[in-house]
Amino acid sequence: MEPGHALAQVSHYIHLNPVRARILPLASLGEYPWSSLQCFPAPNRPSWLKSDTILREAGGFSDDANGWRKYVEYLGVIAADLADGREKFSRGWLVGSTEFAAKLNAELMQQPGFELFGADQTTLRQARSQLWEDSMRDLAAAGGNRPRRPAATKIRLLGNWIFRGRVGRG
Repeated sequence: MEPGHALAQVSHYIHLNPVRARILPLASLGEYPWSSLQCFPAPNRPSWLKSDTILREAGGFSDDANGWRKYVEYLGVIAADLADGREKFSRGWLVGSTEFAAKLNAELMQQPGFELFGADQTTLRQARSQLWEDSMRDLAAAGGNRPRRPAATKIRLLGNWIFRGRVGRG
């Protein structure tokens, strides 16, 4: 996820989950025990829980009780927009600008296993078949005991993830 605006949008969206699920009203959002929102204004907030991006992107609110009250009011505006269908949230694995997506895509394509990303159905089926044959050959060579090869396992898991999303659709 891209730092800055995209990160803040996801934070706002997550903070509103209990309201959208009708678990509690917006006025009680800061008291919801399974949300990080209640931890932000606390004096003993964990050092890893950073507020600067959220508050800056919501309107530059201060990191004090008043600023967090204004932030919850800001979430109310977002909740109203979501209820009216005016605000759409990305439903992808990547949240960020076009430039961020292009940079991440270029980096991922350099990783083993991603060369098949976006390939046609026939190519993906052939690659899956080859992965299966390689796995069976490795298993047979190990005398039926599955070899422990973490790097290869990661590549296969990645391949399975790609195939599960692509193969069988069409």
